[in-house]
Amino acid sequence: MSESDRPPRVKARITFDIPGAEPSPAGSAMPAALGAPTPSAAPIPSAAPSLATASPPALPPAAASPAGNARTQPSLLAPAGAAAGPTLGPLPRIPLRPIPLDTPIPRTLLALHQGVGEQLHVGAQLYVSFAGDVVADLGLGLASPGVEMTPETIMPWRSAGKPIAAVAIAMLWQKGLLDLDDPVAIHLPDFAQSNKTRITLRQLLTHTSGFRRFVPWDSTDWTSIVQRLCAAPADAQWDLGREAGYDIDSSWIILAEIVRRLDGRPFEQFARDEIFSALGMDDCWICMSSQFYEVYGERMGVLYNTEQEGSPVLIPGQGVKSAGVCRPGSSARGPARQLARFYEMLLRRGRLANTERSLLAPQTVEAITARHRAGLFDQAFGAVLDWGLGFGVNSVQYGDNIPYGFGPYASPRTFGHGGRQLATAFVDPDCALVVVLIFNGTPGEARHDARLRQVLAGLYTDLGLGA
Repeated sequence: MSESDRPPRVKARITFDIPGAEPSPAGSAMPAALGAPTPSAAPIPSAAPSLATASPPALPPAAASPAGNARTQPSLLAPAGAAAGPTLGPLPRIPLRPIPLDTPIPRTLLALHQGVGEQLHVGAQLYVSFAGDVVADLGLGLASPGVEMTPETIMPWRSAGKPIAAVAIAMLWQKGLLDLDDPVAIHLPDFAQSNKTRITLRQLLTHTSGFRRFVPWDSTDWTSIVQRLCAAPADAQWDLGREAGYDIDSSWIILAEIVRRLDGRPFEQFARDEIFSALGMDDCWICMSSQFYEVYGERMGVLYNTEQEGSPVLIPGQGVKSAGVCRPGSSARGPARQLARFYEMLLRRGRLANTERSLLAPQTVEAITARHRAGLFDQAFGAVLDWGLGFGVNSVQYGDNIPYGFGPYASPRTFGHGGRQLATAFVDPDCALVVVLIFNGTPGEARHDARLRQVLAGLYTDLGLGA
């Protein structure tokens, strides 16, 4: 893919000298020195693996939250009773290299460095483009034990990948294959079970359907999971379209199945062929085969639970098996710089780089990023949040401490999506700004939100966009 329409990429990286760092797995060597060429991108496979069918057991209802709110969806961070990952123990003090005097983002880098010092995260990736120029494209810290984080590290996005499914639905809408206010059951008749006939695509995309089922992932068979969700009830007391409650996985599985039925390809293959390939996101995946996982090797980043001060713990359930499971709402991964290409396309109102061709029409981009849900209290987040079609829309007008926001200075039209305790990716169209920020430490909701606000406030101030 030609890059002549894309501004040149900044090569600066911030790294650490780490005395006593653990060796990488299997005794492999550390990555090449800074500035050394990275391995070539893995090619896009021509076909996805087939999925076998199975007789589906009953799907359990959503559990009550610790606060006693029965409508709050449980966490999917790890299965109940999962064993903790290996504890790294207190990390050695990391002497950071001085922040370059000529960096355009000193406050931003200082906040990221402080987060490493406080062990909120072990490493991070940051990509920023502003008014057509790349301001930052860097990795810092460690991607995994003994392995440096670089801009090429493949990082989990968690829920920051949800907009991929939203854009897939929008592409089918452009083709006239569906309408946003279609009942889901028009395209997936089995979904009409258990009194779900009135739920629409728009309601799934805006988290106003009341269909928020816990997906146990005891089976990774796609057909079985879809059948179980179709048989499951929604909240019978839900006021459709007028109540809001964020859904982690179940709605996005249904949306992905609609893509499969209307297009014929599995959702993960549609995303690779029609979105990632078109945008040059060759190292981005909804799920990947074991062969590609092994090819990437040390480029595969891992996540740490950093809630307990001084003891980062590898989050359980990571690895080749987990990477091969298609969870449309939470399993996407790739480098921050490549996720940014998705948002740069949206900033260009759907146009692909270096061409007059478009992935989406301008009016489609405007439609999916506008406010379709406004002023509703979200029962999962415990806050009033506005929403587009699969995108969060800036809601800072409702308070300074909005969870998973875009910082205190983002313009009202800012849109994007966060990933649970680790990521944010967004466009501020009024400032011509694209930001993708991925941490590899999950320090708890409150500390993550504080970390995010600090970094984004510093970034906007560095760019002259702060108050």
